[in-house]
Amino acid sequence: MTRKTILYDDNFVSLTSTTDQGIIEAYVSVFGNVDKAGDRVMRGAFTRSLQKWRESGRRIPVIWAHSWGDIDSHIGYVIDAMEDETGLRLAMKFDLTEPRAARIFQLIKERRISQYSFSYDILRERMAEDGATELLELDLLEAGPCLLGMNPETFTVSVKSDTATTADNSAVTRTNTAGSDVTRPTESEIDRLRRTLDELLSSERPSDPAVAKQVDDLILSVREELVRESLDRAEQAAWERRMHINMILDPVPVRVDAQMRPDR
Repeated sequence: MTRKTILYDDNFVSLTSTTDQGIIEAYVSVFGNVDKAGDRVMRGAFTRSLQKWRESGRRIPVIWAHSWGDIDSHIGYVIDAMEDETGLRLAMKFDLTEPRAARIFQLIKERRISQYSFSYDILRERMAEDGATELLELDLLEAGPCLLGMNPETFTVSVKSDTATTADNSAVTRTNTAGSDVTRPTESEIDRLRRTLDELLSSERPSDPAVAKQVDDLILSVREELVRESLDRAEQAAWERRMHINMILDPVPVRVDAQMRPDR
């Protein structure tokens, strides 16, 4: 596999480094699946754009939810970029001395924000047989975390802080086709967990009160997590319905979370 990397002199940090602070590694684009706008990003779509960024010596900006006009939403910059079989993987350095950047970094670390997006110009595209628009070549403008992105398959790879390096995992995980852990459980996994909890509740309780309390606390914590997951899914479904209506009423030429790219 060929590694495509953007280097910024002594500011370069390897994707395998575990000693640097304020660094998020994430897939901001996932290849092959169809997103909510009906687009499918194809492997190699970013090759020329990443080369142009490297040659320019400029840093790819990391911006919260595409809020270009808000200077406080410019929360960091890309220190490493590569394409692989999964998608576009970025290592992003957050400006932890800035309040908003530090807050968003913490939210990602706590897995309260877990999706990403990017803005771009389309250079080459084609219509696939299944009706999706295949994006063959893109000019990358910026990338960053967001609450809900066009492609819900984006995910955090790792968080590097001043205390430890933590993977983006939780009590409930699943594996995507590329073998990376993704924290969002499937519906069947949620149902299986609920059945398991019901079986635990109906079984004979431990005779030791302390052990019984530990079991009860564990069951309660997992049930609370499942409730949060259900609420997240309901919120996302409502957002998708709003997005669908908005895109019908007010379509935009640049597919970037229904926001226009800034003038250049």
